[in-house]
Amino acid sequence: MIKRIIKGLPYFFLFALVLGVFTVLVHTAFINSTPGIDLFVFWSAGRAFFNHQDPYSQEVSAQIQMAIYRHLALPGQDHMEFAYPPYALLVLYPILWFTFDWTQAIWMSFNLLVLVSLAYLLFPNAPKWLSLTLPVFYPVVFGLILGNFVVLLSAILLIFLRILLLKIPLSHKAQFFLGGLMAWTTIKPQYTWLFLVLFLLYCCRQRMMTMITGFIAALSGLALLSFLFLPNWPILWIRELGAYQEYNRPVPVLSEYLAYLFPPNIVQPLFYLAALAGAAVTAFMFLRWWKGQLADLYLISWCSFFTFIVHINTVSYEQIILLLPFFLWAVTQKPTPRLMTLWTGAWITSYALFAISFLKILPNIIDTAPFLLYSVWILWLFATAPKAQQPVCALNA
Repeated sequence: MIKRIIKGLPYFFLFALVLGVFTVLVHTAFINSTPGIDLFVFWSAGRAFFNHQDPYSQEVSAQIQMAIYRHLALPGQDHMEFAYPPYALLVLYPILWFTFDWTQAIWMSFNLLVLVSLAYLLFPNAPKWLSLTLPVFYPVVFGLILGNFVVLLSAILLIFLRILLLKIPLSHKAQFFLGGLMAWTTIKPQYTWLFLVLFLLYCCRQRMMTMITGFIAALSGLALLSFLFLPNWPILWIRELGAYQEYNRPVPVLSEYLAYLFPPNIVQPLFYLAALAGAAVTAFMFLRWWKGQLADLYLISWCSFFTFIVHINTVSYEQIILLLPFFLWAVTQKPTPRLMTLWTGAWITSYALFAISFLKILPNIIDTAPFLLYSVWILWLFATAPKAQQPVCALNA
């Protein structure tokens, strides 16, 4: 154990050094206008929570609104209230005590470095231009600018999905650690729920009970630790979720698409029918996968598809859930000029859609079009799937 720690120290110090340099650069770049609106909500809630105050209180929400809007939220404006379980804030504890401008710089730098490092280290045989350009797709950049937790959640999912794809044997310590990481992804269940189902089924199929033990132990520990700072947090959190439904009135992505095509009075029934059909297809996919009749990449791609259509938020950073399977598909292909062209085209398209939306030509296209493009890609993926074999994998080449 001591030898392993000593061997890993140079990498730790290198990461810390690069993190420090990036933090200074980011802080300097945004010296006159600090981004990170989403992070500011967590920062404010975290400082209250770790002082044994209620992060869901109206007082904290009012402070956030005054800082962002310079007035209390008006009807139709986002209330900017903290609506996550309090253990989401634990990851921020080491940096909450800095002023917000430095907290934002550290958080943005940390998330960027983690994603770049994982994309590079998890897939060492993939083309470097693939790994290094993943973090510069528009949904990722948007998530980094806002400081949203979805970037770090996606990085954790990427670790699990790489292990799933390559069937990598893990030591009991590694299993326990990964189970703990996956437990933290429950902070945003609407984003990770179906991948958590996949995670637990994979553990059962591979008989990795230590990973499930790590998941349960970490989730229990996170919940209990939250009780130390806020004994009644479950009641407060559930109440906040109810309030969120009232002031935000979230609409599933699929309902938004159906509203373009059908009269308002039948959109809701059609959504339930489509969601039920999607759930049935999802169950069928999982059954085929369990029996070894469906390759992992196809199930992962479908999980992202179904997660997004029943998601209650179309904000661009949520589209990272669609980007992950596309990235995994790309790194499992042979590095040909055709692949580079397709990847580059996808990257350019992400910013072209942003430009069209920013210029008010089609204001909502940045939130709606990426899913349609993903749908075309997943249809092509399944249409060209080999009948009885796994997809071509270049990772072990």
